[in-house]
Amino acid sequence: MPDNTLTPESLYPLLEEFLAQVQSGSQETKKYKQLKIAGFEVGAGFGMGSPARIPWFGFFAKGQTAHRGIYPVCLYYKYHDLLIVSYAVSERNKATIQWGAKVTKKPNVCDELQRRGIASEYKQHKNSTGVMYGDSFVKACFDNASKISGINDASFKEIFLNLSEVFDDYTETLKNLTIKTESQQILVSPPTRSHNILPIDTSRLDSMKSIFLKVFSGFKEFSSCEKYIDDERKYKNELKSIFDEELLPLLKGLDESSAALIPSAIDKVLRARLKTTGTNQNIIHWLTWDHLRKLNSENSRIIGTLYRNLLNEAVPLQQRLDEFEEEYVRIVDEQVPAPKGKRSWSGILRPLVSFILAFAFPEKYIFVRTQVFERASTQLLGTNICADYTAHKSTLGREYLQIMKMSQSVHNALAEWKPRDFIDIQSFFWVGTQKTSQNEATLQPPEYIHDVEQSAVEKLNPISPIPYEEPDLQDIENYIKNAGMVLHDRTLRRYHLSLKTRKFVILAGVSGTGKTWFAELYAQATNSQYHIAQVAPNWTSNEDLLGYHNPLSNTFCPTEFTSFLQKACDAQRAADEAGLAAQPYHLILDEMNLARVEHYFARFLSAMELSQRGAIPQLNLGPGKTLFLPQNLRFIGTVNVDETTHSFADKVFDRAQLIELPLEYEQIAAHIAGKPFADVLMSIWDAVHHVAPFAYRVLDDFTDYIASAEQIGVSWTTALDEMVVQKVLPRLKGNDSRLDTVFAELEDIARQNELNLVLDKIAYMRTCYHEHGFTSFFQ
Repeated sequence: MPDNTLTPESLYPLLEEFLAQVQSGSQETKKYKQLKIAGFEVGAGFGMGSPARIPWFGFFAKGQTAHRGIYPVCLYYKYHDLLIVSYAVSERNKATIQWGAKVTKKPNVCDELQRRGIASEYKQHKNSTGVMYGDSFVKACFDNASKISGINDASFKEIFLNLSEVFDDYTETLKNLTIKTESQQILVSPPTRSHNILPIDTSRLDSMKSIFLKVFSGFKEFSSCEKYIDDERKYKNELKSIFDEELLPLLKGLDESSAALIPSAIDKVLRARLKTTGTNQNIIHWLTWDHLRKLNSENSRIIGTLYRNLLNEAVPLQQRLDEFEEEYVRIVDEQVPAPKGKRSWSGILRPLVSFILAFAFPEKYIFVRTQVFERASTQLLGTNICADYTAHKSTLGREYLQIMKMSQSVHNALAEWKPRDFIDIQSFFWVGTQKTSQNEATLQPPEYIHDVEQSAVEKLNPISPIPYEEPDLQDIENYIKNAGMVLHDRTLRRYHLSLKTRKFVILAGVSGTGKTWFAELYAQATNSQYHIAQVAPNWTSNEDLLGYHNPLSNTFCPTEFTSFLQKACDAQRAADEAGLAAQPYHLILDEMNLARVEHYFARFLSAMELSQRGAIPQLNLGPGKTLFLPQNLRFIGTVNVDETTHSFADKVFDRAQLIELPLEYEQIAAHIAGKPFADVLMSIWDAVHHVAPFAYRVLDDFTDYIASAEQIGVSWTTALDEMVVQKVLPRLKGNDSRLDTVFAELEDIARQNELNLVLDKIAYMRTCYHEHGFTSFFQ
């Protein structure tokens, strides 16, 4: 217990320094943490990234912190020059000890701010009152605090007297919460899980190692096992390269203005499409970072600064994470609605923060995927490390330190396998915990269980089944809309039901309507693997899609799709063995009618018919190479219907569901709503869309071009004029009888908006149409 007393000589320099720093805007707090007054440690807060609306300094007994505890504090409401001496109660986590009855009878801060009519200016969502520090109790209030002139100032003397009384009440509260041991009194502090969580259960670790070795047979070292590298390491190395190129320079940069770019860079990295897998990265769920794209520019700058601070190795890790957590939640809560369900802050911060740390310093930190570390810690430690944080009984920093201690122990135990960094350890956790809770029989060499001859089946490598649960249709819709796609509810429902019933869907529409994007977003929203195959006009046989047997080398030459198909078969087999639903695999045939579908897709068209009858069709790819058409495989084709494409035979339509993506005025207008040029561009779209429709891709080109033009001082009107000539008028061609009416409408629009380039080009094209009966953009 502290045995010193508070004196004016110790308090005034602290108050003077505090008020001066508020005016300077500095957010440095290290010098306060080095102080000790009246036996209590001193702490202060001035914000992180952006200045705090309520800077403070406080005094902490052992075991009490601003994140979890009670403490004397001076809160400074700087916009009102109001200093409140208060009995503080932590906001982020509920304190496990409470002020005594003498204190809790006093009015709280929220009551005082409401009395003054300023409570609405300090709204937040961390405590029961909905006002910042609202649950803390008021001792005394001091207006015009910045005008305190010295140690003999009357206001300072009152501050000193009131704060001394708070100290007395604090000491009394703590004294009443002590317990006796055999030799001493110990302060009752909030219970915390011991960081000394070792040793781990070595028998459970051996079990995890056994599972890992069954998946990667012949494994000796992390760097030498080709299957491990192909399945686990390659895509993480690719993601690391993207991280280093796109994000790390911003995180390590010193230019404050570039901090605002960090949230969008995180978003870009975590939406990256990986060449190694053919899909977007999936180590972090989209809900984890979806809020970043909703931040305004100022909050983006603040959040970017917080991420930079994470990499400041001069600050202890727990302090970095706890300060990040407190300020991050406060800032994001101001703009983005509080997360619910899967979007809880524990679910968001744990993987996102550990991703930044682990990919910046993979040799030092580990990436945390919650379910994996819940399983791993339960097996190795007999307790779920993540449970306390999820239940708000711990801080992010304390939890991550425990995770790192467990991970370091496993790293040491796997020394003979020569892990290169914690990416290898994370992969070990991921694979080694997949089947430990399942019956050991599932670990035996797999046998395909469908009713076909086993001799016809290629021996597939054992993989860990991934439990799959399809999201609700509303969740899928929210994901697609949050990604920025404007889509009719009925279109999504038709696509959703068609994939369930026929497993082959053709998406038709004008070029640029987002057909491929829609197919990608749906796959992402449903946690499906997907592969995009770009159909080429020279595809004439099944081998163009499936690969071919080389008779000279007597080997099969696969395509990227064949490898994707093999993975779909593996996933279906593993799920069947475990009695689970299989993760869906989507093959997206982009512009599938550039070649004749009946030629390159013939084997699948026949196999689909057999599958619809309940059979398990085989795909004979060559001698010794046979795969099945698994039940988890879906086919999606995107088609443009124009002079460059082939029509479909009836046998294709018989086996597919055809959905046309509509091009409606309301959806097009919604896509560019709020842009200064929206009304003019929509009038142009309305005039030409019956003859020469254009869609979202062209609208995005307009937006990007005009934004870039404005950055160099060109007006949006001038830029719009140029873009109409470049992107719209070339589509008007031929001898369509409606062209003359279109030209007349465009001339009126161009005159009203001073689009002079458009007027000049239309004059030529219209004259050509009148003289020759047809027109062209080119002279």
